[in-house]
Amino acid sequence: MPKPIPLTRISSKTERAKLETAHEPWWFGVAPGQHLGYRRLKGSDYGTWYARWRPTGGNGGSYRKTTLGFADDQREANGIDILSFAQARASAIKWWDQLARKAAGLEEEAPPTVRTVGDALDDYLRWFRRSQKSVTEARRAIERHIRPALGQTDMNRLTTARLRNWHHALAEAPALGRSGKPKALATAIEPEELQRRRQSTANRLLTTLKAALTHAHREHGVGDPSIWTRVQAFKSVEAARLRYLSRDEVIRLLNACPPDFRRLVRAAVETGCRFGELARARVRDVDVTARTLLVPVAKSGRARHVPLDRAASAFLQTLVQGRGGDELLLLRFDGQAWGDNHQIARMRLASQRAGIVPAVNFHALRHTYASGRIMAGAPLLVVAQALGHTDTRMVERHYGHLAPGFVRQTIDETGFALDAEPTNVAPLKPEATAVA
Repeated sequence: MPKPIPLTRISSKTERAKLETAHEPWWFGVAPGQHLGYRRLKGSDYGTWYARWRPTGGNGGSYRKTTLGFADDQREANGIDILSFAQARASAIKWWDQLARKAAGLEEEAPPTVRTVGDALDDYLRWFRRSQKSVTEARRAIERHIRPALGQTDMNRLTTARLRNWHHALAEAPALGRSGKPKALATAIEPEELQRRRQSTANRLLTTLKAALTHAHREHGVGDPSIWTRVQAFKSVEAARLRYLSRDEVIRLLNACPPDFRRLVRAAVETGCRFGELARARVRDVDVTARTLLVPVAKSGRARHVPLDRAASAFLQTLVQGRGGDELLLLRFDGQAWGDNHQIARMRLASQRAGIVPAVNFHALRHTYASGRIMAGAPLLVVAQALGHTDTRMVERHYGHLAPGFVRQTIDETGFALDAEPTNVAPLKPEATAVA
């Protein structure tokens, strides 16, 4: 994220042209909790003005942001949609004053104005947060893949061709890492699988964009739904080749891990929890009597209780004995918390030491949990609930092919067991085999 910059870097056209392109605006602090921002996209000759605000004093919470208009980098300011620094600052001050009055209870908050796709995305994220859903991944996807390409587009000037071209361009672009730069991929991945992954990602982003546009149309009457409903997702790209481990591979992997990481890996195999869920788990979340692990905030934004079998419960009990409830359940060897991406290199090294080729990532442990139980006969609904899904659709999509054996076994064991129908036809006797 760009650091705050002095007034001269943002007020002058010449100085603004020297600013690097970035995913986040460059911010100039006007007053405590009040910042004027400027951002220019890569390859663009002009930038956009933004403003952000949060209450001062105490815990003001996260910033509220808005788009003010285009900067007068190439055209003269008109005070409407192309603003000089002074005009952008005046517009921001007006917006800040309105928010301050509303925060003080002096005005009722008016519904936001939704004019551009960026406005629709902002309003959608506000609704998403109010719905008690995890907004982090949605915001990251929007800021990285949707807003830079479509944020400035007027909702009423959006076209199907523009959206379709954006969707197809996503499928052709390389995958990005957390830094926003193309990430290195394993050379063993086949080109067809790479294409499937990119098309699958493009489909998920299209779903997010359609949800935001539909929300804007429903709540504010902007845009034409027929424009985006005509953009179709890529077909037959969601059936990922899931990698899961056999029991022998799990044991080899555990033996290849150092003690602190071994506990984390075993917890994932025993519970099916994600890395972030385990890294945030606390001692108080383990209920050894009820044999459950509480995940207070899951990916869906809702809490869930993960049922534990006897082995999992006994393992977690060894982690909580004699410890305070507020302590993190799983810690590194130095007593510090597991942080983002700490698992990536460790999983690669442990896979190499265990002779697991190709190497597996941490999420494969969640697949191992689900796959092993389904192949052992667990109903899809039970596994879906343990994983935190509201229904069986995701489990059926990814693991349904593992269940037919259990279905056949269940059919065999739950029949009426009627006696054979009497008959006077005797089966033919096998011919004697000639012996030389």
